[in-house]
Amino acid sequence: MKKVWILILIVLLMTACKPQTTSEYNFEAEDPSFSYFPKTTMNEDKHLYVFGYENDRKLNMHELTTGQAIQGLFARDEVTFYLNTQSTGEAYWLQDMVDHDGITYELIGLSQMIEMYKNKFEDVGYLLYDQNETESINVATSLAGILGYLPIEKTLESIAISAGLEMKMDVSEKSEKWAFDTYKDEFNWNSVIQLRQDIPHLRDYGVTFKYFYFYQDEVSSAAINFRDEIHRAVAMDSPIFGWGPFAEDSHIGIASRNGQFTLPSDYSYNTTVYSARDFFNIEDLDMQIEEEAIVPQNDKHYVTIVRSDGDNLQTWYNYFPFSDKDLGATRSDFSMGWSIQPSLVDIAPNILRDIYTNRDENDYYVASVSGQGYMYPSLYPDLKDFVQRLDVYLQKTDLDIVQILDSGPDEDVVQWYSQMPSLKGAIYMYGEKYKGGDGSVIWSENGKPFVSIRESLWDSTSASIADRINQYDTDYTSINGYTIINLHPWSQSYQDVSELVSLFDDHVEVISPSQLFDLIIENVDRDEN
Repeated sequence: MKKVWILILIVLLMTACKPQTTSEYNFEAEDPSFSYFPKTTMNEDKHLYVFGYENDRKLNMHELTTGQAIQGLFARDEVTFYLNTQSTGEAYWLQDMVDHDGITYELIGLSQMIEMYKNKFEDVGYLLYDQNETESINVATSLAGILGYLPIEKTLESIAISAGLEMKMDVSEKSEKWAFDTYKDEFNWNSVIQLRQDIPHLRDYGVTFKYFYFYQDEVSSAAINFRDEIHRAVAMDSPIFGWGPFAEDSHIGIASRNGQFTLPSDYSYNTTVYSARDFFNIEDLDMQIEEEAIVPQNDKHYVTIVRSDGDNLQTWYNYFPFSDKDLGATRSDFSMGWSIQPSLVDIAPNILRDIYTNRDENDYYVASVSGQGYMYPSLYPDLKDFVQRLDVYLQKTDLDIVQILDSGPDEDVVQWYSQMPSLKGAIYMYGEKYKGGDGSVIWSENGKPFVSIRESLWDSTSASIADRINQYDTDYTSINGYTIINLHPWSQSYQDVSELVSLFDDHVEVISPSQLFDLIIENVDRDEN
């Protein structure tokens, strides 16, 4: 039954929103200072109050929800609080700010945070919610942003009462639909946050900027219609934070058809801190390493390897930079491509700084799907604005190759993306394990290659892939002389890549994504069938 409702939903939305197509592709340069993401300001003393652990225990989810609401309300004026439950990422980025930005900090308890809240704001109080009423936590978090009151779960009400706070509203039996209908005009619809109700993270950011929180995972017609209402309320070409219910292609498809791109971020934290991008000045950061040009040889088969899923914002917070399966692995002497989220430059420039500063000399970065956020370009109704703004993000991050994840190649998508002056080419990903295109290339009218993945390290053996690649064509004037290999980070790791490369015959040469695209642009016959 669930699959039937999802299918009905997708069909309904397909008729509601048509993708933008044109034969003229009139690209217009966007203001280079453009950003989708509002910024915060670090406090002048560069001093943070750190919460998350208290009396030798980690705060529970509902304590963290209250704490993050305070964090978010204070961040409207200046960044004051930092969440650290002593997870690897939270601790790592705090120490990074101490080491590189002169941050000092002290630990603080939740009761102290509530006192600071009382002393700062004139109209204070709390919104009572109930963990047993699924939607009430998102209702309380949403209303905290527009009303300025703290979300307090029923089991914690004594803390609020002892602090002298007055209950302003009991929302324990209120639905997200009620919050939407009652307060729709007071929310900031430049974004929304799609967050499962049992996740304690990402509850500061939406409070700061008055975004609406929702998570509709029922399959009733009412839930389907409500999701459609929410998406229609959001501004065209805007980000959605968090992650949605059901199959990935379902909720990404729904957002795409409504002109919104998704930033997978439901386990992100301290986004209000990292959004102080003027504080984390990265203007002088070298984004890419200078590479030598490859002189092609006809006895070589050229390969590049690119890890996918770099669009996943929370993984950059939590483990991609330091995991021994990813950038933290002991490295071998071959070029490696990594997809990265360009929006980090605005949302978390401190993380981007760390990634580029500590990269291996053989690292090369490409923009993850499908640019500044994950969407399906063939469904996107405002593709012109999206690519004009993507060009700004490519400039900001010195990226020139973009991964495109879609149901298959699309002429309008190719031509729109190709209009970006910053774009060298694109990696097309579709079909089973992203390799449905079998290494083929589509040329845009202005001569940029859109090359599909030929092989994928995705629940596969290195030996089987190496056996095939060792037999591939060595004609550098043919697209068959080149292979893009995808590394799927959820099923395989950098160690699998190292094993694969060790199994290549001598005539297989591993090069960077940029070098491979240069060779294709300069040498491949565009009339090849």
